[in-house]
Amino acid sequence: LGGLDAARSHFQSARELLLRLGHARHAATAALNLGVVAKDQSRFDDALANLRQARSLYQHVDDRVGAAIAEANLGSVALAQGDALDAERRLRAAATNLADLGARGAAAHATVLLARALALLGRRDDAQQILMQIDAQASARLAHEIAQVRDLLRPPEAPTAPQPIPTQPTATTAVPEPQGPSRELFRTFLAVNRRLAHESDLEKAMANLLEAAITLTGGRDGYLLVLRPDGLQREFQSGATGNLALQGFSRSLANRAMQQRRTLTGEDALADRELQEMPSIRNLQIRSAICAPFRSATGAEGAIYVEHSGRAGVFTEQDKESLEVLADQAAIAVDRMLREEMLAKELELSRRELAVVQRTTRRDTSTLIGDSQPMRDLRQQIQKVGPLEMAVLILGETGTGKELVARAIHSASQHRKGPFVAENCSALPAELMERELFGHVTGAFTGADRDRPGLLELASGGTLFLDEVGDMPPALQAKLLRSLQEKRIRRIGSQETIDVDLRVLAATHKDLRAMVQRGEFREDLFFRLAAIEMRVPPLRERQGDIGILAHHFVERLCKQQGIERKMHDAALQELLHYRWPGNVRELEHVVARAFLLAEGELIETFHLPTDPSAPMDSAATGIAPATQATAAWPAISLAEAERRTIEAVMKACAGEKTAAAKMLGISRTALYEKLKRLEPGGDGS
Repeated sequence: LGGLDAARSHFQSARELLLRLGHARHAATAALNLGVVAKDQSRFDDALANLRQARSLYQHVDDRVGAAIAEANLGSVALAQGDALDAERRLRAAATNLADLGARGAAAHATVLLARALALLGRRDDAQQILMQIDAQASARLAHEIAQVRDLLRPPEAPTAPQPIPTQPTATTAVPEPQGPSRELFRTFLAVNRRLAHESDLEKAMANLLEAAITLTGGRDGYLLVLRPDGLQREFQSGATGNLALQGFSRSLANRAMQQRRTLTGEDALADRELQEMPSIRNLQIRSAICAPFRSATGAEGAIYVEHSGRAGVFTEQDKESLEVLADQAAIAVDRMLREEMLAKELELSRRELAVVQRTTRRDTSTLIGDSQPMRDLRQQIQKVGPLEMAVLILGETGTGKELVARAIHSASQHRKGPFVAENCSALPAELMERELFGHVTGAFTGADRDRPGLLELASGGTLFLDEVGDMPPALQAKLLRSLQEKRIRRIGSQETIDVDLRVLAATHKDLRAMVQRGEFREDLFFRLAAIEMRVPPLRERQGDIGILAHHFVERLCKQQGIERKMHDAALQELLHYRWPGNVRELEHVVARAFLLAEGELIETFHLPTDPSAPMDSAATGIAPATQATAAWPAISLAEAERRTIEAVMKACAGEKTAAAKMLGISRTALYEKLKRLEPGGDGS
């Protein structure tokens, strides 16, 4: 559309984002487009740099077709710069490689450019010979480019003396009419080819092709059939056909035509002993049908199918010829359709991956809440540790907010503009954990149908947070240690290494030093992760923050649910006199449960669970105890408390696991694991 500057900006942004996400192949495509745009703007140095980067990225992911296309574009830039000799060298290699790899369309384009380079070098015979090697489909598609080359090959016309005009025609002047396709067919072919080349709406282009098929054959209804994994499917129809679902066609005729790879009519099918008894074939006794199969350069198969429902025997041998010409054009269009479908699927997959990454890297809106002295000391320590770019091991009991501390360290670091990628090592089995950390290539294992970057790769340029690192299997500990030491990784199933630059933060509620002494955790990995140790205080050591946290959780729930509620003073006193073995997470769950049980504007004491065994004395808290008449909390295990909380949240969220996981403050994977344990026969039954 002429907006080359805007296109360059978009491609640059796409390339940078894709490189950060580890999508080398898509980043290569963006770099290739940047090179083409730069060439069109006559910025040849930029074009060469971008195309060389694209070629390197394609080679990195072993995309030989992409690398050859990048090489062909480098030859095109050389042509634009006037260096026909360098262009000839590059284009000859690219055309040969593309042809060997089966990329016929790209090979034909590179061949035309090679002919242009040879013409500029004065090697007219070589250029003519190369042009003759291009097949009819490619010649039609590249007619404009080929015409430009032929203009270069045409010798200058010498002036000639005027010839006398014969007054009487002789027998030798009569030229016989050329045999072959009719002029009408040729004009139709050119019109369809032009529409397919310039029509951005593929459906309109295909409708035009089918209308041409009906016009040339005298049929009434036309369909474009494409062979899909689940069988022959009708993809397009002529405009006059009406409701596609109500129209029938002879699958037997179409399948036989595709099997034999030749055009068949209803008469051919009726003469076939294997087909003549089939209902759809018997119907051809009172109507006419013709089917021309095609097979594209990429192996896609299909057919053009035309019917005349009014009478039988309509279609002739000449109609077969006409439809075969259009079938070749349909093959090009189907290639385009399937390519667009593939790109749409890849785009959708990329969007899903990006959404996952954005959820993973999204900075939590929660902050370290609290004004107690332990929290002030913790914030001060974070500000000192953040810029040091050293590994930090965050120690603390379950539910103290270790991930929030990790995010705060990341925000205070030099990598704060990069991604923050978090993973819970206890939430995944060993094999899946290895895939998540290191990624994999296509074919690495059953179900690996595409390349997938790992978390170490995604976190490059930012921070990787490994929660509950004490649960990491020993074999994976060794592999992680080597990757951190060498600052490079290797995807599962790949022989190539990828450089990574990231900061690792780890957290655990276990005593890693004791685990090292027992041989349960690698000592060298411990010292690699614990360059700095930071302890997060439990909630019982920061009693003054309980009220602040409770009010914060209530306010957040009010915003989520769109209602107004407050914590009653008596209920708050109950919270202040509990020991909170589950720390902030337990407090959050208790507040959420009480919030859901409350019906009015106030959360009362009777909305809280009770436990008479865990009140703290006033000397320890510095706060006067609540009235002894208040109902106490039942003495239950943490597992039972967790079960009740999960059931309450799932009920409140109407079974929606994503919303429930968000309310519980855990990942959806962790919620699935907990729900699985709660099922009858699970570990928690």
